[in-house]
Amino acid sequence: MCFDRYSQELLENLKSQLPVDGILLSLHGSFAADGIDDADGRVLQEVREVVGESCPILAVHDLHCNVSQVSIDAADVILVMRTYPHIDMHERAEEAVSILDKIFDGSIKPSMVFRSLPILWSAPKMIDSEPPMRDAIRELEKIEQQTEVVSCSLGVGYQWIDSPVVGASAIVVTNDDPESAHQNANQLSEWIWEKRSQWTNPSLKPHEALKMGEEKGKYPIILADQADNTGGGAPGDSTEILRLFIQKGLKDAAVLYLVDPEAASAAHEIGEGGKLVQPVGGKSHPMCGPPINIDAEIVSLSDGRFVYEGPMWKGVEENLGLSALLKHQGVSIIIISKKQILQGMSHGSDAFLLIAEALNYNDLADLYNLGLNEKLETLVEIHDRKNLLTINELSPTIVGVNCRNLKKMELDFSRFERFFPKLPKDSLKVAESGFKSTKKIKIVEQLGYDAILMGTSLMKSKNPGKKLERIIKQL
Repeated sequence: MCFDRYSQELLENLKSQLPVDGILLSLHGSFAADGIDDADGRVLQEVREVVGESCPILAVHDLHCNVSQVSIDAADVILVMRTYPHIDMHERAEEAVSILDKIFDGSIKPSMVFRSLPILWSAPKMIDSEPPMRDAIRELEKIEQQTEVVSCSLGVGYQWIDSPVVGASAIVVTNDDPESAHQNANQLSEWIWEKRSQWTNPSLKPHEALKMGEEKGKYPIILADQADNTGGGAPGDSTEILRLFIQKGLKDAAVLYLVDPEAASAAHEIGEGGKLVQPVGGKSHPMCGPPINIDAEIVSLSDGRFVYEGPMWKGVEENLGLSALLKHQGVSIIIISKKQILQGMSHGSDAFLLIAEALNYNDLADLYNLGLNEKLETLVEIHDRKNLLTINELSPTIVGVNCRNLKKMELDFSRFERFFPKLPKDSLKVAESGFKSTKKIKIVEQLGYDAILMGTSLMKSKNPGKKLERIIKQL
C-alpha cells in the first residue's frame, strides 16, 4: 500500500503536467517493496505508460543500485553515481540534463545495454578515492572516451535487500549504436568479473578489525557495524561494539549512535551533568544484545534536530528524536530515540502502522504516544488474544486485525469474527490480509469493520492502481 500510494502520487502529479517533453527521475535503484522484485523498475514502467514510448525517460541511480532488465526496458538512459560516500549527485544530474538536451535537439538517440553480475561488493572496496574502486572508475572513463559512447555506469548493488536482482551491474549507453553498446557492456562486465576477488573483503569480527587498526597505528580507527545498518532495516541498538570498547578499557572512543528511546528520555528527565544508571541498547532483539549496564555522565542533551553540513546531504534537515551524549568510563555514547517515524515525517508521511506482536508494551506505548504528539494517524495491528489485552490498555483510535499468522504466514478469516466484539468500541476497525476478491470484503463489512488493508495482492498485480479502482467499483 505504501508503494501504491507514493506511486499514484507521482503519477497523478505527472498526469497533471501533461504533455511533457521529457522525464528525469532521481531514483535510488534499490527501492524495496513487498512482492515487487524491482520497485524502481515498476516506477519507470508506470511512468512510461503515462508518457508513451516517444517521450525520453532518464534516471539517476545511487551507486548501490540493483538493476534489472525491467528498468532498462522502461528507461532510455540510466546513469549511476560514482562516488562513495555519495557526493556527486549534482554532477550526475547535470550529466543527465545535458544528455536530455541532446536528445531534444536530435544529436543523440540512446541505445542502452546492461549486464548483471553475481557479486556482493564489499563496502571498503567501494571507496572511489582509492584502489580498487578508483581503477573501476577509470575504466568507465576510458570507455566513455569513445565517440559513440554517451555514458558508462557501474552499480555495485545493495546486498541488504531481499530481491532476486541483487548484484553488480554494468550499463553502457551509446548514440544509436546497439552493437557498440553490447560490445562495451560485455567488455566492462568481463573486466569486473575477472577482478571479482578485488571487490570483496572477508568478514571481520569487531575485535579483529580493532586489532588491525591498532597495528597500523593511524587514528581515528572507524568501525562500521554493517550488521546493524539502519539503512538496511536493522534496529540500530546492537551493543557489540560498545561492549568491546568497554572490555578493552578504551579511554578515547565513541559509539554513535545507539537507538534507545527509553534511555534518551531518562537522560532528559535527569538533565545535563547528572548520572544515567541503567541498561542501554540491545532491547529490540536478543541478537542485538544483551543490553549493557552503564553508569554514565550525561554530557549534553539535544532534541535530535540538525542540518547536514557535509557534502553528501548539505542543507538537509533531519530529526532523530530526543538524544543524549553520555560518557561511560572512557567511552562516549550518543543515544538517540525513534528514527523511522520521524524520518517518515520528514518525507511527508502522515500515518504509520504499529504491529503489537513485534513490540513489547512499553515500546508500543512510546511509539503510539510519539504519533499522538506529532499529530500522526496510527494504526495498531493485532493478531492474537495477547495483543487484544495490550490494545485494551492503550485504547488506540484505529485498530487493525490481521488474520495472517505472522510466524507461519497462514490465513485464518475466523479471527475477524472472533475478535470484532472485543475491539475498543469507539475505534475505527480495519480488517487486514488475504483479500483477493470483493466477496470477502463484503463479509467483513457485514461484521462491522470500517475499512480493509490490502498489501500483497495489490503489489503482485501489474498495475495496483487499476486493480484497486476495479475492486472499488465492484463494491
